[in-house]
Amino acid sequence: MNSDTEKDANQSLIELDKGLKSGNKGDQAECVISFADVFNKHPFPIFINSVCLKLSDCFNVSNNFVRLCIVRVLEESHKHLDKIQNVDEFIARIFQVVHSNDPVARAVTIRCLAACAPILGKRKNVHHAVLEALNSNDEVEVQASIHAVTEFSKVSQVFNRGAIQLIASKIEAAPVYMKLDLIPTLQYMDASQEMTQQARLICENLLDNYVAHDMVVTLLSTLTNLACRSLSDISEQLELLFTWLKTDCRQSVQLSALKNLKQLLKASPHHLRPAHIQMLLKYERSQEDAECRAGVLEIMKASVSSLTANCFMADGGCIFDILLSTFAFDINLQIASLSVTICCKLLLTLSADEFNKHSDDVMMAVQSLIMSAVSQLDLPSLKESLTCLKRLSNKVDTEHSLDVLLSLLKTTANDDCRLLICEALMTLQLPPNVVFHDLLNALVDCKGGNSRLVVMLCSVILHTSMSYTEIGKSTMSVLSDLLTSLDSWSVYRVARQALRFAQYPLAVTLLDKLKHQVSSEGSLYFITCLHSYAKSQVYLQQAQDGEQPDLELLTKAMISLTESIRSIETIVKGHDFTFHSTYLNLLYTELSNHRRLQSVCNMFWSCPPPAMGKLEGARTGDDLVRYGRLTEELRKCCSEAHQLYTAYTRLQESLLDADSHTNSHMRRHMERTFFVSQLLDTVLSGERQFSLPTQSSHSEDLIVESIKRTWPRSSSVSDSAEISITAEQIENLKEASCRLMLDNRLPLPRYFFQRLQTTSVTMNVTPQQKPGESVLLHVHSYLTLSVEGIINYSNCRGKRPVRKICVSLSSQTQLAAPSGTDLDKSDPHEDIDLSNTVSLSNEYFNTEFLLSFPQPGQHTVKVVCQALDANGIKWDINCSAEILVKSYKEKKHSTYMK
Repeated sequence: MNSDTEKDANQSLIELDKGLKSGNKGDQAECVISFADVFNKHPFPIFINSVCLKLSDCFNVSNNFVRLCIVRVLEESHKHLDKIQNVDEFIARIFQVVHSNDPVARAVTIRCLAACAPILGKRKNVHHAVLEALNSNDEVEVQASIHAVTEFSKVSQVFNRGAIQLIASKIEAAPVYMKLDLIPTLQYMDASQEMTQQARLICENLLDNYVAHDMVVTLLSTLTNLACRSLSDISEQLELLFTWLKTDCRQSVQLSALKNLKQLLKASPHHLRPAHIQMLLKYERSQEDAECRAGVLEIMKASVSSLTANCFMADGGCIFDILLSTFAFDINLQIASLSVTICCKLLLTLSADEFNKHSDDVMMAVQSLIMSAVSQLDLPSLKESLTCLKRLSNKVDTEHSLDVLLSLLKTTANDDCRLLICEALMTLQLPPNVVFHDLLNALVDCKGGNSRLVVMLCSVILHTSMSYTEIGKSTMSVLSDLLTSLDSWSVYRVARQALRFAQYPLAVTLLDKLKHQVSSEGSLYFITCLHSYAKSQVYLQQAQDGEQPDLELLTKAMISLTESIRSIETIVKGHDFTFHSTYLNLLYTELSNHRRLQSVCNMFWSCPPPAMGKLEGARTGDDLVRYGRLTEELRKCCSEAHQLYTAYTRLQESLLDADSHTNSHMRRHMERTFFVSQLLDTVLSGERQFSLPTQSSHSEDLIVESIKRTWPRSSSVSDSAEISITAEQIENLKEASCRLMLDNRLPLPRYFFQRLQTTSVTMNVTPQQKPGESVLLHVHSYLTLSVEGIINYSNCRGKRPVRKICVSLSSQTQLAAPSGTDLDKSDPHEDIDLSNTVSLSNEYFNTEFLLSFPQPGQHTVKVVCQALDANGIKWDINCSAEILVKSYKEKKHSTYMK
């Protein structure tokens, strides 16, 4: 916890004390409620423990309203409860209120204990108090006790072992409304096989004796959840659900049975049998209610997988044929979309022969569903059908489906349908000669209409032309005219897509107009940065028109890129544009390196080897010295390529919050830079040294693969075993550098414009030091260094969650003790380098290191945290801390030892 964080935490404690000591109960309640957010701001054990002890004191002496506020705070802060260090003291202060004469106070206390259930799983005195409250004569206390029983059942098997008999007897004797509240607690009785069987027997007996709708639905749900948790009696539960589905004519019970079947088969699809599917189809044919029919197909959709494909293809694919021929063309589009989805998922699990046999029929059903959904304006069904088309697009020819989509795009008048069709077109491989003009005509028809639709159509057009060719001047003029009627934000979105899809001339035109329409200084600098970057890429595209790159245009490109860097660095302060600045600087360095390599290659002809070069090479043992300055410059280029690769690697390791496309984009930059260093190593060593960087398992760049294939396989080692540099090698090196510099320039990554999440770490290192001071430690003592922290997410959590934290510790001696001091000369001087990987608990981590400093002097201890995602990849999260440790040793004959 740094000084600012510690100051904020202390201020929060002062405000809590002030609020709790207030005589106004409203001020007390307001102060208590605010601490639900304060816990998330300062989630460290010392602070959590102090606040919870104060809250427990307040709970003991306050009225019921303030107690309810405390209960609410504990419920909202359940993930921080395991950080309470003085659990006994905390619970003892709360537990005293259980013996109050006020039943409402007792009920609030029981709910407070329920909120603390995760840390009270083995405290039998608390369990006894919760179960005793079931026998209360006050209904409020009984309801609180039932809630507490449910909460404790979720987290404590010790509680379940002692409570199941009492719960069973209470269910038997309680009125029906209380039975309905107590029965769901039985779903957590899975500590042992005997307990599971006992809970199941209780539910089955109740199911035989009570046939009311609420009771049956509750019991079926409880039995299903119990089977899923215990992974036992699943077959029996399936048979029970099918029995109720066939025998009970009440729609609500049937829907409950279908819902439970879906949950059970989704958890254990291997229990599905062909007979089960036949029973579901038979039930579906007998039903007229659309909700029940859809429930049957939802079960099939949830259970389709490679494990269950044989069940659907049994009897020669009879079930599959029924789904495809009957349900996929149903007049109810919900039924049809579910059937098409099932057939699509099933088709992808079949063998090649079976796939080819059924693929045309499935594609016909998908196309029919798309047309029906558009005609009836059924957006959910349209979205489902387009999703199926996307799944099949990698294995099936979608040319006819594209024609259908384009015709619907031109004929339908509903903007929502057209937006969904455009989104689908973005995910498909579009041949530009076929669809480009159709898309442009559709865009012209939308002039003056929905701005979102215009932006989407422009994006599809730009995406279509990205991989093949640049858009022509006539098309660009049409787009520019259409975009004049849009607002500035929509124009910016199109310009952003032009940068993302490498259509730089259009981006330059649009961004040049936007520079004069922004109101804030930061927006102006950002638009200027994008405009200058797009200009640099236009110059690079023009520089590759001839056989040799135009050096004047390369110079202009580098100047524009410099202007872009200056613009973005102007707004770095106060904004998080570190990635933008670093990325553009690396692009400039890469372009500069390629230009220098071109000049170095020209030196092979313009700067011949010195006359004494061969003798100098023989004297030094370096064959390449005879080439003079050429060798020196090539080695400098190789060193710069290695440094650039290292810089790209560091940048890529810091992109935890980036999307997968941005990470793939950075890997391609790394691969190209690594490949240039390999080309130079090949020329300087005379051996082919092509390999992939350690971060890649396969090449992602077609240009790199093309250069590898055309690179000469003959070695440059001559018959005299001397390494030589030939004109052929220099020509190939120059051509490869030119292609990597100019051909297929990589567009701006998505992370340049948008981040999917923001991950930060708040770290606290103990012991803490005051500014300008050091931690004192005797050379024969040990220092326990505790590192703890919390992971904070914002924006979209869950895109790439952190699973573990790798804490690395290193120490270096800054200032050793003077050599003239009377110290033990045998004390070793070793730097410390330790690391530990810890798992997260509710986004919290904690680890400790035991350090010794036998060498007197001043030592710098640096702690660095790195995040590990679900794949075990390390990411730099910019979290580090340093402390100074001063180790000392008394003189052997000090005064106080006499």
